[in-house]
Amino acid sequence: MLSLSVVFLFSLHHVQFSQLPSLRSDPKLQVKVTIVEINPELAAVFEKFETATDLKFTVDKRIDGHRPKLGSFQFRNTPVFAVMGVLPKIGLEEGRWEKTSNGYMLTGKTSSSLIEAKLTPNAPRDYFLRKDPRLRAKLVFDKQPLLRTVLQKLGEATGLRFEVAENLQNHEPAWDMVNLRETPAWMVMGVAAEAQLQNGTWEKTEKGYRLTGIPHHPTRRGKPPETILDARERTSRLPQSVILLSILVVSLVGLSVSVWRRAKRVGNKVP
Repeated sequence: MLSLSVVFLFSLHHVQFSQLPSLRSDPKLQVKVTIVEINPELAAVFEKFETATDLKFTVDKRIDGHRPKLGSFQFRNTPVFAVMGVLPKIGLEEGRWEKTSNGYMLTGKTSSSLIEAKLTPNAPRDYFLRKDPRLRAKLVFDKQPLLRTVLQKLGEATGLRFEVAENLQNHEPAWDMVNLRETPAWMVMGVAAEAQLQNGTWEKTEKGYRLTGIPHHPTRRGKPPETILDARERTSRLPQSVILLSILVVSLVGLSVSVWRRAKRVGNKVP
């Protein structure tokens, strides 16, 4: 069961979700670890990774002096890839993991200003989501869902109402929700806010939350782009049209035969 309780102020928005699919695909990173420490050194975290996975974890020489402020770092029975996903965006610009011959290397650009920003109370815009106890409900996704399905599942799990801003009515992001099992609602919301959205975030409403942001795939002038949902609905309507057309053709043929037979009978009666 995935359990994340990190007291230091970094936003869910800052987690490197774009790398999670590749990290998750490595079976050695599926193993779970428990790290419950106060502001641990990066080397201590790496040691936990290495003990659990038999891989080697290093820091790029260019950021050898990188000393992130991890605060109260609490991960209980959590897959290594999930913990790895947190580290690239703490005190790093363009932080990421690179595969090496015997493990993984953390790289990026150090930024003291970025570290300070993460420690200010107003920096993490999605931090408040984790404070809502209703958003700790767990969700499971077995296949790639549509956005409306995600909103529906969030509502069913939490008892809240989830909606999107007016400019996102046609927003249908491409994301990796497969194999998200027992995942907290607040984390699923973070994935949705990251998926092809600029400044994506959740606003508190009277009955729940509203997803806002600027889609990376803007609508065409005067006509919104066809979404995955539109395509599926169009495809599902196709067989119905074919069936109706077939019924109409058969009816016309039957009517023509009936008229012909009647005309033939009348013709035969004429002396």
